[in-house]
Amino acid sequence: MAFGHTANHNGAALRPRSGPAGAPFARTAPRQRARLRLLRRSAAAVDVATTEPGAASRCPPCPLGEALRAWVQANGGHMDPRLVVTERAPSGCRGVVATRAISAEDIAADGPPIRVPEAIYMTADDASEVLQRRIDEHWGPAAAAAPGPLAWLRLGSRGARGPPPPVSEVDGLSRLALLLAHERGKGEASRWWPYVANLAGPAPCAWLMEPPALRAALRDLLAARCGGDAGGAARAAALAAAWEAQIAAAGRVARARAAALAGAYGDALGVDAAGLAWAMGQVVSRAFGRGDDVALAPLVDSCNHRGGAGVPFPLYARDPGQPRAGNGGGGGANGGSSGGGEGAPQPGRAETLACVSPQAGGKAVGLEAGEELCISYSAIAGGGEGALGVFLTFGFLPDDCPLD
Repeated sequence: MAFGHTANHNGAALRPRSGPAGAPFARTAPRQRARLRLLRRSAAAVDVATTEPGAASRCPPCPLGEALRAWVQANGGHMDPRLVVTERAPSGCRGVVATRAISAEDIAADGPPIRVPEAIYMTADDASEVLQRRIDEHWGPAAAAAPGPLAWLRLGSRGARGPPPPVSEVDGLSRLALLLAHERGKGEASRWWPYVANLAGPAPCAWLMEPPALRAALRDLLAARCGGDAGGAARAAALAAAWEAQIAAAGRVARARAAALAGAYGDALGVDAAGLAWAMGQVVSRAFGRGDDVALAPLVDSCNHRGGAGVPFPLYARDPGQPRAGNGGGGGANGGSSGGGEGAPQPGRAETLACVSPQAGGKAVGLEAGEELCISYSAIAGGGEGALGVFLTFGFLPDDCPLD
């Protein structure tokens, strides 16, 4: 799967799927896609603040981030040596920060500072292949249940024992969550372990928050957005009550789905409901794409949000180590137009890399020492989701996402 061009801002190619309460998706899409619609990215707790002087010295690289860098580069990717993944980014959480200045001229000469080959994505198609092989080893290939409607998944209970339906019948995000939970259980034996190890903490989804933390987050968010007068306070209180109820309902649906998946596939894959709920939160908040055409993109998803930043875009490489930009190499608002031409994939010899490059207001820029390399979650969502949906997924609401 490949990242789609997103130079147009009408959101037509960026429609995000619904959250945990949404319906299951269609059957598996082909492995080679012309594009991968960008979905949602795991969030920082706050928007990125202005970088303070000396911030680089306060943003040391984390060991797991350095292991991730080494793995990405060993598989043909690139991370500028002046960038680090740190637990103390200016946004207040883990992020990608420049330890030394990277000028726009440097980037024009050397290429985007983050380039990740799609060969190391974790995809729904990988899940179908890896998980079904393990399921067949457990139950025997002839024992698989016949394909059929997965009402049990929506209802949260399969109500039957024995071989489960083929995993390819499960929607893309649930399949990807199954794969993530399974690979997490394998530890260092997983081929994605340098990436999975970086997902150790809880996902930021609002439906995974403990009730006191959720109420506090809603109170602060809505009070700031609705104003401090009596009318604003009343509106904030009403919205907080309504949002809390809907978030709780979404959480019940998500946990029921995790339990149903664990009941069907847990024995074969070594996963349980708690592990699947964790994985579902990671996938819903981090995955790019929609339907069955979804993927987790290592390192790319370490970038936090900033309003006005760009979005990931594709590069096409003739051979390893020789990237070339897709129609401009990210110089446009979101990395080039959606047409073919010079940057289009070359059959039989092109490798696609997902790239992140600093942008502001649609223009290529550099990074100061201590500044964070960010993407725009709002641009990725394309305006297709309301404020509640964004908060449900990310656990915060970007400043450029309107409340109404």
